Amino acid sequence: MKRAYFCLAVLSAMFVVSSNAISASAFPDRPIRVVVPNAAGGPMDIGIRKITVALEKALGQPVIVDNKPGGNGFIAAEAVAKAKPDGYTVLMAAVSHLCINPHLFQSMPYNPEKDFTPVTLATGGQPILLVSTQLPVKTLSEFVSLAKKSPGKITYGSPAVGSPQHVAMELLEQLTGIDLVHVPYKNSPQILTDVIAGQIDAVVDFAGSAGSQITAGKLRALAIIGDRRKPAFPTIPTAKEAGVAGLEMTAWAGYLVPAGTSSEVVAKLNKAFVEAIRSKDFVEFIESVGGVVYASSAEEFAATIRREHQSWSVVVKKAGLRLD
Repeated sequence: MKRAYFCLAVLSAMFVVSSNAISASAFPDRPIRVVVPNAAGGPMDIGIRKITVALEKALGQPVIVDNKPGGNGFIAAEAVAKAKPDGYTVLMAAVSHLCINPHLFQSMPYNPEKDFTPVTLATGGQPILLVSTQLPVKTLSEFVSLAKKSPGKITYGSPAVGSPQHVAMELLEQLTGIDLVHVPYKNSPQILTDVIAGQIDAVVDFAGSAGSQITAGKLRALAIIGDRRKPAFPTIPTAKEAGVAGLEMTAWAGYLVPAGTSSEVVAKLNKAFVEAIRSKDFVEFIESVGGVVYASSAEEFAATIRREHQSWSVVVKKAGLRLD
């Protein structure tokens, strides 16, 4: 009897292994869902939608973009963390979700280190400090001077507390001694709308989503929050050139799947995503707005997350940010 049970157990294990192997080899055989932690029209949403056609061609299956904004990315990240680890649910996450949030919150509904398997780093870029054309400033120096004359009066928006955009403005306050009022939103498009309308005074955003408004003169760009000018906007100075040294930041985004996803499936996803990210049209778009394509191996992305987790801990601690 014991021998019979043993044989049955061995056969069952062999069946599971065989089934998993067949599943991995057939992957994908149905649509892939990419969960995005911001609303349609935000920088990350624009990024995935720009590669959807190339990604569908590489995967041979439809790609569904599922926007789940809000909660500092908690809603989207938790949904993917709890999804079946079969490769059909992918998370698009930014540095804030993986490397900043852990230093802001005492507890989170997901663990960036344990709940996900990295697939590839996608893109990165340095944002721009933008202000309403109704604000009587034309340079970063004038912005700082006005803020010093009116402490606690100038407002700025960000897509979430602890987002790169928020931390960039916290850093500006630290470097210059000014006192600004932070207004957290649920999505970037609404912030731009309110800055243009003069409802709030400023925002840090990316050229991918704000570029057309800058070109149209609806937003005034004061400085690049980084160390180099953007070819698409050569007249916008860097923060250092504008008088505030040390105001630098690079934000990035990448793709992950639930922990436990097979290495074969991760490899297939990596190949498809890297191919799409490196497609000519997408590279030209990212470069046109001053961004950088970072398509990488899964291992390289994992290393980036570990490294950035450590470096952002210093920035957040210095800013005195803590949310519980």
